[in-house]
Amino acid sequence: MSHQITVIITTFNREIELKKAIRSVLDQTYKADEILVVNNGEKKLDLSEIKDLNKFNFKIINCEKNLHAAGGRNIGANTATNYYLAFLDDDDYWEKNYLKKVSEVIDKAKPDLIVSTLYDMKTNNLYKRINDLNLTQIYLYNPGINGSNIVITKIALNEVGGFKNFLFPSEDKSLLIDLILNKKKIVITDS
Repeated sequence: MSHQITVIITTFNREIELKKAIRSVLDQTYKADEILVVNNGEKKLDLSEIKDLNKFNFKIINCEKNLHAAGGRNIGANTATNYYLAFLDDDDYWEKNYLKKVSEVIDKAKPDLIVSTLYDMKTNNLYKRINDLNLTQIYLYNPGINGSNIVITKIALNEVGGFKNFLFPSEDKSLLIDLILNKKKIVITDS
């Protein structure tokens, strides 16, 4: 179980929330190899107070204009040096074993995409269980994916053209549809 994973966090003027998201990455029991923060905001980020950040391959990418979540994720994916990409929004965070569980799924199934169950951050209760990812359900409803519960191979993301920024706020659903239509291997987990 030794998978190099790049974590890509997009942010827009939410420095306090961003610091909590970064802390959840730093506190993982299975450490990310690379952490990229894509800053869509107007001001430069000061993350110097976050301890242990210098122990990681860490980079801030400042965008000249707001590329929104999809564009920021694509910039991060293009910059990433690893095979697996884990996305995290600036206002979300992961429980401490998230990347460990993801790595275990990679070991067992070698998927192109891992989609994890969503939990409410305030109560830690189940927010939405994902049982099936068929096209009808995806077209009609939000099946329970967002930018913080997917891990994808860089190859699969590139093969489907990345996130579609023009489909905001449905860029996550669009990515999932593209992957299904391209017959990519998708694993749903309770991570």
